[in-house]
Amino acid sequence: MIWSDKKARLGDMLRVKAGGVYHFGIYVSDSEIWQFGLSPLLRNIPDSEIEVCASSLEAFSSGAPIEVAVFDEECRLAEDVIEYARSKKGTRGYSILYNNCEHFAYECKTGKRYSQQTDGLRNFFRNMPITDVYLAKIPDAEISPVSSPQRQAYIEKAKHVLLKKQRYYVWKLLEYALTRSFGIKERTFSQDEAGFWRTDECYFSLSHSENAVAVAVSRSRVGVDVEKYAPVKSEALVKRALTEEEYSRYLTSSDKAEFFLRKWTQKESLFKMQNLSVFKPSEFTESPLTKTDVYSLSDGDYFFSVSSETIEKLRIFKDIKL
Repeated sequence: MIWSDKKARLGDMLRVKAGGVYHFGIYVSDSEIWQFGLSPLLRNIPDSEIEVCASSLEAFSSGAPIEVAVFDEECRLAEDVIEYARSKKGTRGYSILYNNCEHFAYECKTGKRYSQQTDGLRNFFRNMPITDVYLAKIPDAEISPVSSPQRQAYIEKAKHVLLKKQRYYVWKLLEYALTRSFGIKERTFSQDEAGFWRTDECYFSLSHSENAVAVAVSRSRVGVDVEKYAPVKSEALVKRALTEEEYSRYLTSSDKAEFFLRKWTQKESLFKMQNLSVFKPSEFTESPLTKTDVYSLSDGDYFFSVSSETIEKLRIFKDIKL
């Protein structure tokens, strides 16, 4: 496809420069140009209110030169292009990356959705370092099947109601995180020999404790662990989990439970990040790749740690509604 300054004809796809981007439409006449929202230079409404509409050629161009698309692929007949454009009148759901005026015009013309300028923008964002962690409270609601058959079978294996809800809602939080951080809506998952869940789209890690679930997603290896604050019940476990130096500090700590939970979540998140098969906590020490924080809910505090090769890009999103 190339762009030409030739005169527009019935059913042509148009574009015009509107500030730093192009605005696209379908030509019917000088008084009827179909587009997904008016030119960005004219509209002053939230994205949720943008809808497919028609305007004059003058309003469409806002005084800028108009270009006409010349396709080297099969397109719809002009009458079909116009009929399809008109049928979408009032349609909403605008998204600058996934459902914009170029997507609309290209689909009208060819029957396929495409946006060259936003594909490039998405590729730019996809290559940016990202490490995001999401935390949520498990709601008091019924659960329903998830899209992954393997994960659904894993959820159903849980014998206790709380564990089943933890496995379900941490997965729902993962689906939210993948869409929010990467725009990934369709995905395929698998479970490796160590029991970790994987997708080819990115790296992710899951954790849950009592009434909290946590998910970390990243373009680099990542691990997350969350644990509810509780008094230490086993000094033997503490001694096995900590190094000698850490255990000495633990003994003099003003809050032994907090000290231990911080260290435990740090070690567990590092273990997950490295995708190891056997967890030996005493072999993990403090790392610049790990950050620890507190997530407070009505039933108490939850300590969580995130480990990532791009930890400097960490963003934390709390209280996600599931």
